[in-house]
Amino acid sequence: MSELNMKKHNWCHLEYEGHRIAAHFSAWSGKEIIYVDDHPVSETRNLLRFISKHPIELNKVPFTVELEVLNPFTAAVELRLKKGARTVAKKNQRILQKKTLVSIFGFFAAFAFVGFVAGIAFAKLVVG
Repeated sequence: MSELNMKKHNWCHLEYEGHRIAAHFSAWSGKEIIYVDDHPVSETRNLLRFISKHPIELNKVPFTVELEVLNPFTAAVELRLKKGARTVAKKNQRILQKKTLVSIFGFFAAFAFVGFVAGIAFAKLVVG
């Protein structure tokens, strides 16, 4: 598996019968790597879907790890471990905190204000 160059907080972990299952993912590149007990076992790219499935084995029993984006605005994700159709473990995690969201919206509001003022100034300059 290749190395990821992503922020260290794009992780979601869960425990199941003494095994640590972790997902490392990027919203920018869509790359996802699933680890079992710190060993990479599945890798894929998921750019256009809100859910991805990774087949894995634990103690020679087949499982499926699902990584679902619950809310793209707060980067809320859910990591599920499924045995057949039954969910045996799951973990919800929100990557972006409220402070980060306020900063992002403030940044865009400032740019919108500057664009509005520049547009009025340009219109007055052109029209007179």
